Formats: sequence, structure tokens, C-alpha cells
Amino acid sequence: MKTALHNVVWLLWREFLEHRRLVTSGFWLAVLMAALNLVFVLVSVLGGSADLPLSGNAYQVQIETGDRSVLDHLSLSLQKLGAADLADVSQALAILGYAIGLLFAIAFGAVIVSYGLSCLYDERRDRSVLFWKSLPVSDTQTIGAKFIFGLVVLLPAWTLATLLAIWLSIGVYAATTPFLGGPVGALLADTHLLAISVLVLAALPIYLLSLAPAVAWLMLCSTVGGRHRALMAFLIPAFFALVNAVSVANPMWHLLIARLFPIGFVRALSRLTDHHNLLGALETIWHPLITPQLWIGVLIAILCLLASSLYRQRYAELS
Repeated sequence: MKTALHNVVWLLWREFLEHRRLVTSGFWLAVLMAALNLVFVLVSVLGGSADLPLSGNAYQVQIETGDRSVLDHLSLSLQKLGAADLADVSQALAILGYAIGLLFAIAFGAVIVSYGLSCLYDERRDRSVLFWKSLPVSDTQTIGAKFIFGLVVLLPAWTLATLLAIWLSIGVYAATTPFLGGPVGALLADTHLLAISVLVLAALPIYLLSLAPAVAWLMLCSTVGGRHRALMAFLIPAFFALVNAVSVANPMWHLLIARLFPIGFVRALSRLTDHHNLLGALETIWHPLITPQLWIGVLIAILCLLASSLYRQRYAELS
């Protein structure tokens, strides 16, 4: 047992060394997002400061309504910030946070699909699987370590990177609030930033379990598939979705593909922001724990991992 655990830890370290860019890219993206927002603030302030002197009431955040973008809503001019404007600024910052979260969710979906489809196929393509199979580690340990890396390492890393990007980006604008004549605390409270962060961290274990069948399915396609493994990964669940729409009800598309994105989080977020009910939002997040569909997905994940291990034991090379 101790040796098996040591092997898995060693294999996880190997996965990190080979795919550390997948772990760190989210944090670099967060820094880039914050830097872009900082540049926007500086350009807005410096661009609007040519006509008026910088006095105590020298700044204002103007919020436009209609078809303007979020950046238009956050544009800076040179008059004092009013109380009514503060609520508009908070709403615009909240929209900015949601947009950043959506961007990171899409980016993480691309990362986990890329990793899942390549982590086992690449070893067969370059024949390095022969070397790894010669080491005193089992195929089950290898596949388990890759599965753990995809869920327990990549998912929390990208979750923290998402929160970092949101906090830094909103913090750039919040830092200008004292100069605008508005309280920072009220601005952050209206954006529900702290409550949303708690909700995201609380949703992490549920999302991990929900994502398990999708990651295991991608790894199975990486194990048995060839150059067209991506088609296999999406077309087979699409076939089940078509069968579900025509005649036989089945949850395969929803379990294998749709869980790549935290769809249920939107309902909890709406409950938090519309009704200011954090406990109700947490209840919505944790509700899947008592539903059979979540545990059916976990069972499908186990079956996919077992199938990957059995196939890897029999076929070490590409056919």
C-alpha cells in the first residue's frame, strides 16, 4: 500500500513536470487580465485629465446605459463620483467578473479536453509507453495518477486562477474608488465578490465529481483512439443524445460532455445575486449530492478508467 501510494505521488510529480504549463497558464492569464484592466484605467484617467486640473473632486466614473459594453460602463472622466453612480459601477464590475469567469470556464474546458485526449495517446504515439511500462509501476497507477492530475490538480488550479483574475481586475477599479469619492467597502459589497468566491470554492468538490465521467471518458478515448480520437470522444455521446431525443431516454451526453462546464453554478449564482441568499445558493450547489445522476456519473468514470487500464495492459503500442 505504501509503495503504491509512493508510486502515485511520483507519477503525479512526473505529470506536473510534463504539463506544468497547463497549471500555470491560468495564473498568467489572470495577471494578463488584471494588466489589461489596469491599462484601461490609466488610459481613461490620463486621457481625460488633459482639460481639467486634478483637484479633490477631480474624478468620476460615468456609467452609460443602453448598448454600451462593460468597458464603456467603466470609463473614467474627471468629475466627482455620486452615490447613484456607485451602484452603476458595482453592477458593471459584477458583469465584468461574470465575463472573466465565463472566459476562464471556456479556457479550462479547452485545457481539460486537450489534456484528457492527449495524456495517454502521446505515450503510444512516441512509443514512450514502452519505457514507462518497464518501470515498477502498474498501468492502473499510471492512469489513476493522470486522472487525479486532471481533476485534483488542474481543476483547483484553474479555479484559484479564476478567482485571482476576478479579484485583481475588480481590485484595479476598486483602488480608484477613494479618489472618486466613494467607499471601497460598499463597492465590493454590491458586487457580492466575497460571497461569490465562497460559492465558487464550495462548488469545487461538486464540480470535481460532476466532471469525473467526462475526464475518464476523454482518457478512454485517448487510450483506445487513434488520430481521430476527438471525433470518437464527441460523436459517440452525440449519438446517445440523438437517441435520447428520438426515442430512448439516456443521460450519456449530459454525463460525458455537458459536465465540462459548471452549468448548475448559474442557478446558484442567480439565487445569490437576486435574493441575497448565500445559504440557499450553497444548498443549490450541494443538491446534486443527493441525486442518483451524480453517482451514476462517478460509476461511469470508474468503468472508463478500468477499461483504459485493461486496454493499456494488452496493447502497449499503436496498432
